[in-house]
Amino acid sequence: MSDPDTCGQNPDTAVELNEHGTRNVAEAAKRVGAKLVYISTSFVFPANGTYSPDDTPNPQTVYGQTKHNGEQIVQDELDDYIIIRCPKLFGAAELDGVNEITESILQAFTEDGKVELDDSTERYPVFVDDVISATQRLLDIDAQGIYHISTHEPYTKYEFGTLVADIFDMEGELIPIEGNPYVDRPSGIELETADIERLGVTIQPVEQALNTIKHQRGCSFKTIYSFNPDELIEGESASKIRARLGQELGRNDDIEADIVVPVPESGIYPATGYADETGIPLYHGIIRDYETDKTLYEPNIEDRTRMLRKKLVAVEDILEGERVVIVDEAVISGLTLSAVIDKCQTAGAKEIHVRIPSPPMRSNCSYGVLSEDADLIATNGHKNKNETESQISDQFKLDSIRFLSQAKFAKCVPGDFGFTCMDCFTSGEYGSKQ
Repeated sequence: MSDPDTCGQNPDTAVELNEHGTRNVAEAAKRVGAKLVYISTSFVFPANGTYSPDDTPNPQTVYGQTKHNGEQIVQDELDDYIIIRCPKLFGAAELDGVNEITESILQAFTEDGKVELDDSTERYPVFVDDVISATQRLLDIDAQGIYHISTHEPYTKYEFGTLVADIFDMEGELIPIEGNPYVDRPSGIELETADIERLGVTIQPVEQALNTIKHQRGCSFKTIYSFNPDELIEGESASKIRARLGQELGRNDDIEADIVVPVPESGIYPATGYADETGIPLYHGIIRDYETDKTLYEPNIEDRTRMLRKKLVAVEDILEGERVVIVDEAVISGLTLSAVIDKCQTAGAKEIHVRIPSPPMRSNCSYGVLSEDADLIATNGHKNKNETESQISDQFKLDSIRFLSQAKFAKCVPGDFGFTCMDCFTSGEYGSKQ
């Protein structure tokens, strides 16, 4: 239980979850010989001080006390553990009922036009993505012990809200208030982070992290790939947006072909829109082996290639002798495209055309949505979209390939609070005019 108000109002439940629950997990880790990572809080310390991992805790709240007791349980039960103390976390919260501060502020601006925020208690908020990166680093080196992860510039909730309003261009009224209506929080607790910094871990300043969140929320690639088909973006389902991209792709395309074949599953909705617009019938000539997971985030290229070959299955009697239009949501490294083309060629397709309802991906993501070191197929010094299409067509021996232009793509993809991130499509050697 991580909410100080809920813990203060329900101390018995806080003990049950934060202490007894921690003991159950620690005992389970001990039985199987697993390392336990325990996320704790700066509230194990009293107000107005700077504390190292070796300093003695002295919690002043029910929440802080139960988390400190949880720390002691972990240390008593296990030899192999990592305890990570953090101040206020902010960042993406994908679980129902999680009251993430950035989202709460944005919703209040949208629904009420005003936000009341405490301007008395200072915290050192830290971006949850940085905590994840730091945790991964500690696991990579098989670290043990207590570590602190924190920023070093204090903010009240009101000051944090001011930054949110500025970065997200929100209009409305921010109202400073004094104190918390339920449980007072200790103010001015700063955590020393020298140990984690020596490991090469970088903690983003709050303003930089909020800008990262803005780009993550407005990511156009997530709209065409990551979101569930029924997920709403600015009141419209991802499936409808993807179909509209396919329609835009098919508009004025004078191709002569027999069937449209989507790459499962990300290509299904744009392929549907493309088929509707062109009048070319849609057939599922490539199907997915549903025992295989998504492969985009598999870091090992050899493993990903092997998984793709297993994942995608050609339906030979649909593809054989046909002029095929393959539709997928994007081309990143070209591994999926290569596997699909090979399947179609082996099945005896007469012609293979490729249609992509997004622009060529020109640069790696700087905001944690996609890998920062992906091997992009469209970054080989191409001066424009036509040159990219020509190179890929030659490389894969295609009859034709066509990407959607940046301008048409931007017209179809909605943003988040009016902002759409297209950096991976627009950065690189040629600009947005295609």
